[in-house]
Amino acid sequence: GDDGGMSVWGNVVPRVETLLDRMERHMSDSMRGEITRDGLRVAIVGPPNAGKSSFLNVLSNRDAAIVSPVAGTTRDVVEVTLDLGGVRCTVSDTAGVRERGSTDDIIEVEGIKRARRAAADAHVIVCMVDATDVEGGMVAVQEILDDAMSSKSTEDDGIKAGSRSGQNI
Repeated sequence: GDDGGMSVWGNVVPRVETLLDRMERHMSDSMRGEITRDGLRVAIVGPPNAGKSSFLNVLSNRDAAIVSPVAGTTRDVVEVTLDLGGVRCTVSDTAGVRERGSTDDIIEVEGIKRARRAAADAHVIVCMVDATDVEGGMVAVQEILDDAMSSKSTEDDGIKAGSRSGQNI
């Protein structure tokens, strides 16, 4: 016999209920309200002279951060609030990070601490490395990523994107 199409609905209803449950959990997420109210926090991290300040300047369409061929030009966190695709974002350009213990310069050490804090507080971390030294750059940022991820809830979803050549990012 003909069940009038009920077998099709019998399969769809549980899926729709699951989808509704997931949507309700997502909408009730306290982080969503915080992002809607305060905006998305984005931290740009990477080793010295990886192009972090240049990237911030491109995003902001102005000279928000000083750009120089001298490594270590950015010593503090430079923040710019932008509308990116209709989303309020506070984008932070940070001091270049090096492996722990690799510098004795107290100002640079403080800048690295602040970069780590900005990454830990960020919703999104953009890692930039020099295309001529991807491996060295990734070693420098791996600690900051590990620290930031360990400070976040294990329920957070992480999205990673990258390019070895630096193209299409």
